[in-house]
Amino acid sequence: MILEKLGNQGFPNLLFLYGFMGEAADWQYFREDLSRDFCCLSANFSAENVTSLSSLSWKLKESLETLVTSRRYRIVGYSMGGRLALRYALEFPDSVDCLVIASASPGIEDLTERQIRAIEDDQRAEILETKGIEYFLEYWYGNSLFDSLRNHSQIYTDLIKRRSRVNPTKTSEILRNLSPGREPSMWQQLPNLKCPILLLAGSLDLKYIGILQKVKDILPQATLKILPNVGHAMHIEKPELFLETIRDFLITQGPQ
Repeated sequence: MILEKLGNQGFPNLLFLYGFMGEAADWQYFREDLSRDFCCLSANFSAENVTSLSSLSWKLKESLETLVTSRRYRIVGYSMGGRLALRYALEFPDSVDCLVIASASPGIEDLTERQIRAIEDDQRAEILETKGIEYFLEYWYGNSLFDSLRNHSQIYTDLIKRRSRVNPTKTSEILRNLSPGREPSMWQQLPNLKCPILLLAGSLDLKYIGILQKVKDILPQATLKILPNVGHAMHIEKPELFLETIRDFLITQGPQ
């Protein structure tokens, strides 16, 4: 797994995990600012042979241990990267100082709903495989989750240009194998998390406000913040607001 590093290795480690079809460059703005206080790490797992979040967590752990000396991390995860952050924290709880979970879910509890979601993600993967990346991007970002993102025309245009460079085969593999319909639900394991957690949802993303409110109800140490006038992709829509929201939390958590 490819890891990018920015900042002094003597600083606390701060790991960024991107969402579906994302790339390490999605976090560049945040890394440049936070590298004054952290050794900022971004994982690029889009080329990995991905079979599950658990296997990806182990690959991530092995890669991190070859790059940094400290074995403790503060982790920021968005969407699919947020699911990976939760899985990593459950697999290796002693190595995680805190979590920022943005627009992410611990999974689907109901078995029937998981089966339906797996079928839906297989159908999405087939659309990508048969109709190509340009059609798929229009289809994917046509989801109501991204309504507010599409209103930022230049940001949206730039994003589509970057996403058009993804590897369709690997993207399809990730869509199938990391589907919440195939991943075991993490809801029952959530009480095992003892580290401080900041939960973030956009005020226009009602689905994930509901999900993360439920997470907060389970985890007394968690703080839920609703960012105004943004949707699911809050860090892309308003990066300054996202950075301001996470900076103080990250700096005050864990050993200094």
